[in-house]
Formats: sequence, structure tokens, C-alpha cells
Amino acid sequence: MLAIEDLSVDVLGKPVLRGVSAELAAGSFTASFGHNGAGKTTLLRTIMGLWRPRRGRVLLDGEDISGWPTQRIVRAGVSMVPQLRGTFDSLTVEENLGFAHRPDAKIGYDDVYRLFPVLRERRKQVVQTMSGGQRQMVAVANALMSGPRLLLLDEPSGGLAPRVVDDLLGALKSINREFGITILLVEQNVRKAASLADGVIVLNQGTVAYAGDPTAALEGDVWQLL
Repeated sequence: MLAIEDLSVDVLGKPVLRGVSAELAAGSFTASFGHNGAGKTTLLRTIMGLWRPRRGRVLLDGEDISGWPTQRIVRAGVSMVPQLRGTFDSLTVEENLGFAHRPDAKIGYDDVYRLFPVLRERRKQVVQTMSGGQRQMVAVANALMSGPRLLLLDEPSGGLAPRVVDDLLGALKSINREFGITILLVEQNVRKAASLADGVIVLNQGTVAYAGDPTAALEGDVWQLL
């Protein structure tokens, strides 16, 4: 579904990604790890068209999307939940979902409320008055309502309580299994995310240090890079 080929990206004149290559099969769940500054967020932002590569390309279903504007990439079925949450804080939960919803999306209100029952209970509540975990659920729900085939998430568990993290990551696995949405998850909780993933990508100083089976990675010494 997604192929990243020899991707090199500079940010503010400094090289961040250096020859990164990876593939995500349709319906897969991939987790990405690495130190701060390893290039994880830059990789997601480049896929979304927010950064332009200096070299290499990003292919979606075999088509080069590297030069596409972000709006076109979203229409092609790629959505991202940014690190600082993708919510409209002054709107209610229901208004957030309505603003994000695309008529052709395979996930609707009932699906979101089933995945995140607390959002049904709080659908009339203004998002900025909710807890961090609930706001992150709204951010994921907004991304789902746009009808993605590929969902990118940038450290969605940051700052959340362990129980909330378990619920959120479990919901992502349910989304992947039930709807066949391909997921690329950047996450700090290495072992939890790896236990859910089909594959992992470990970045170190802008290069791929490891890409492959999560179990083999957990048993190997590649984690010393973290």
C-alpha cells in the first residue's frame, strides 16, 4: 500500500531523514520507535506532504505522492493524528465529528461511539473541558471520520495514564482488525506497541536501524538504540 523509497528530508536546512526505505502492506499495523530527534515525526509529516523530500519518494498504491499538497493526500485516504492532538477544542465532541466526517467514510458516528463509549456519553461536551485521554480519543475519532485507508499517529499516548494508554492502543488494534485500516504508529511505549504490531521500524539518527518482526526485535539488541 505504502512504499517509502530512499527518503532524505531536510528540516530548516538540517538533514533529518537519510535514505529511509520501508514498506507497509495494506491492512498492516506498524509501530515506529526511536530516540527524540531520530526522525519519526518528520517521516509522518513527509508522508502527509507537510515536508518535501530532498531525495527519494513516497508511493501510495504505486503512485508517487511526494509532491502532492496535504489536502489531496487526505482525499486519497491518508489521515494523521498529530502529537499535539487534532481537535477543535472550542467545539463539542459531536461538532468535532461532524466537522471531520466525510459522507463516503466507512466509519460513522455509531462506530466511533462503540470504539470509544465515553465519547457517546460526552458528545455534547466542549472538548477543551475534557481530560487528556478523552481529548486524544476525539482526535483519533476525527481522523477516522475522514475515511482513511492509512492512519498515521504521532505518540498518541504521551502524558496519558497507563490505563488510558491501554484503552487507546487497544482501540487502535480493533480499528485495524475490524476495518482493515493500515496503521503507522509512532509510540514511546515500546513493548506495548510492539505487542500489537505486525512489524516495527526503528529509526536512529535519521536512518532505519531495524525493520521487521516485532518479536525478533524485542529479543535482539536493536533496542539498545533506544
